[in-house]
Amino acid sequence: MKIHVPRRAWLVAACLPIAWVTVACADMFRSDSQNAGRQSAQARQAALASMRQASSQSAVGRPVTGPALVQLLSGKTHVQAYRKRAADPKPFLTRYDYYAPDGTFIGRDTHSRRTLGYQDLGRWKVSDESLCITQPSGTTCYTIRLAPDGAVQYWIHEPGDTFHGLFTRNITDMRAGLQEPEYISDPAAFR
Repeated sequence: MKIHVPRRAWLVAACLPIAWVTVACADMFRSDSQNAGRQSAQARQAALASMRQASSQSAVGRPVTGPALVQLLSGKTHVQAYRKRAADPKPFLTRYDYYAPDGTFIGRDTHSRRTLGYQDLGRWKVSDESLCITQPSGTTCYTIRLAPDGAVQYWIHEPGDTFHGLFTRNITDMRAGLQEPEYISDPAAFR
């Protein structure tokens, strides 16, 4: 018995592997720089979408400005622990941002503690009702707000940037003085 297969089905069956190879190999004809740029743009768009969602769901605190903002920051370390699940006993990464009274900024984290010179060094200052941190990589500014529950909220303050006005950090752990990271993160957590 002869089975009749429509001509169109043969064409689809023949072209499917070609289409898959074309899609899979499309990046092969681009430079590493082009691929990195495309992946960076995709990551930026994903971050923008998730930060917009977080900003819309956050209870906006009252702004802290001027001398009150300096007092909130000066001599303190803002600690933020990142967990994959809320129930995880130990975070996979903890970030420590210290605001020295003399305007020095020191950023540390438990992942890069494994390397020499692991600190982010820079300067911080309060200007135009925002906090600006200047490091060799550039300057980043934030509007600082106090949430009803006492958390310190960091909102991006970069007029003209697509991330301007978006919620980025929520600090509930503030400690006096410069803090040393309490443990070293397992590098496997970042794979």
